Amino acid sequence: MLVTASRKILFEPIDAQNARLLYSSMLNETGILYRITGVLYIHGWSIDSAIVKTETLGGVDDIFSIRKLDAGQMDQAQLERIENDMDMLLRGEIHMSEYLSSYPDRIQSLVLSMREDSETRLEVEIADDPATASIFLQTKDRPGILFMITQILFLLDYDIIKFEANTDQGIARDDFEIRKNTGGLITEQDRKQLITVLRNNL
Repeated sequence: MLVTASRKILFEPIDAQNARLLYSSMLNETGILYRITGVLYIHGWSIDSAIVKTETLGGVDDIFSIRKLDAGQMDQAQLERIENDMDMLLRGEIHMSEYLSSYPDRIQSLVLSMREDSETRLEVEIADDPATASIFLQTKDRPGILFMITQILFLLDYDIIKFEANTDQGIARDDFEIRKNTGGLITEQDRKQLITVLRNNL
């Protein structure tokens, strides 16, 4: 467990292959989910379910149910490496692009796995309050898919306000509520751009 004045990262092992990751912070920092999902992917963990929400006062509380992708036994040293990587990224000791460049094989494997799924269902809707929009994605589950989505949203300068993910029988179902980091309104052009970029990369 890592605890600072502003954030907490806690792993709760469930069995040899599964664990729960709890992340809470007094601050809603840009790109939190991008960094967390990236570290989990790099270290060979799949996210089976997640509940992420931004609190009214600006803090965040995230709960992830995660599973090791290989058959090896989980040990404390592995969890500590993940915690330390997350801590370095969240404190800004290393930039995400620099971190990812240390794992070229993992990134290449991710890109190659993102082949078009003809049964993918994607919906992007602007809310009644056009400062926010919702994204619903149903697609074949692949390791790193949440990392890809959060990376796309980060690069397009969107903040994830709320997020729920579930995987069942090889199908991933993800719901996002997003807003622009600039605070601007989400337009129809923005909606079409989101659909195009997500479809082209997932």
